[in-house]
Amino acid sequence: MKGLNTTLSMLRVAQLVGLSIYTKALEDIHYAKATTMESMLKNGQSQHNINAFIYRFEEDLARYKRKSVQSIINVHPKMFKEAVPFNDWPTAMHFLNENRVVLSEFLKKDEADD
Repeated sequence: MKGLNTTLSMLRVAQLVGLSIYTKALEDIHYAKATTMESMLKNGQSQHNINAFIYRFEEDLARYKRKSVQSIINVHPKMFKEAVPFNDWPTAMHFLNENRVVLSEFLKKDEADD
């Protein structure tokens, strides 16, 4: 039983680290969007082009979120699928937010080991 609890704890930490990495990348993606929009406005791009960029960006962002969550789910063997407490981006972010302390403690421990 102890081995199973250890395995589930490791899975949870791995899920949290993965989600944390995806959210950090998302910050960079949003920065790139803001930079691109600023450049488009500065260069006098038409509103049509700006709207097209926003539309494509939002589609790409939705796909990124969907694939990010799916990639975490897909790496779990069948017997551990039920150990994934999320199935989409909103529930994944809820899981991440509910477990910030666990993630923080894990990252602090890692820094102490360096």
